[in-house]
Amino acid sequence: MMVAPLISLQLLLRTMLVCWATIQLLCYPLWHGLRDYPIIPIWDVLLKLPWFLHDTLFYGGLGCMLLLLWKPNKRWAMILLVVTICGALLDQNRWQPWHYQFIWMLAAYVFLQKEKQVILAWQIILVSVYFFSGLAKLQSAFIHDIWKNLFLQSWLGITAKNQWILRLGYVMPIAEMGFALLLLTGSFKKIGVYGLILMHLLILIWLGPFARNTIIEVWPWNIAMPFFLVALFYQRKLEPMLAFFKIKFVRLLLLACCILPWLNLGGYWDRNLSFVMYSGGVPLLYICTNNNTVLMQYASYMSNHKSAVLPCKFPIPVYQWALKTIHTSPNTEKRVYAAIVKQWKQLHLGVEASFYIYKSGFKYTLVKFDPQ
Repeated sequence: MMVAPLISLQLLLRTMLVCWATIQLLCYPLWHGLRDYPIIPIWDVLLKLPWFLHDTLFYGGLGCMLLLLWKPNKRWAMILLVVTICGALLDQNRWQPWHYQFIWMLAAYVFLQKEKQVILAWQIILVSVYFFSGLAKLQSAFIHDIWKNLFLQSWLGITAKNQWILRLGYVMPIAEMGFALLLLTGSFKKIGVYGLILMHLLILIWLGPFARNTIIEVWPWNIAMPFFLVALFYQRKLEPMLAFFKIKFVRLLLLACCILPWLNLGGYWDRNLSFVMYSGGVPLLYICTNNNTVLMQYASYMSNHKSAVLPCKFPIPVYQWALKTIHTSPNTEKRVYAAIVKQWKQLHLGVEASFYIYKSGFKYTLVKFDPQ
């Protein structure tokens, strides 16, 4: 019986780099220093940095990726890691789940000496991505926003009112978590691999050009992840080593990818840093103003979709503003929204405006947002 050769670590690294670079190019305005949507660094003082530094880091990172594609090397990988982290510090909107995942995978390649250690670290990262992605969906917001509205009604044309049809949506997150845990087993890991590959295929069909045709930056990720599943789990065993968990970097990795995401359940850790994807329940910031000049400025982003629940006829949806400007979902943490409100007020001095956070669901909430 012939055994398929193992996919090498170098090929896995190159696959990650191609996927990573492709996603960044698809949402390239996210990395630029001159754009319409606010840049939100981790410290306000970083706003004083010149705009071209953002572009320099972006193109410098792409250059490092090209060099690593040509010849994988830990030195260039370290430079790429530093450049990428610096770019992320300059704008919290860049803290995308896939970006966070690839940063940790690259860091494992840089700081772990043995190939087996890198492979085991990547296996841990993937299990965490799937498990916490599924865990975040175990909520009514996923059933309302994703399962009921986007999946059944918008895509399949099914208007679901039956409670059992709605509850059937919980099968998806439970299955995702279950498949993730199966990857840790020896006997049933292939079932986990098959199940998760099927999930990625479903997402590609659902969000692809023949369906919703949205969020195109996640297409490369959903194509690359099945490749990782086959290479890291189908072809290999999960072989935890006691010495592996004594490495300081591994302990940091476990903290960031396996422990801190639990805090997201209580709102104490970022959604994007907890691998929350397609879960619904995203808090949305809206700007209400009657200033005609401002309304004309944001006309291409506006709609009256939420005018029935908001106290203005033409609310400015910050989420749509981001999607059309940076070509990806923005960071929706309250501290980021507070920084956006601050910059917006500075840009439009003297303009009267109110800010609201809307959260959809079977019982939506609308709260006036007035950060100090």
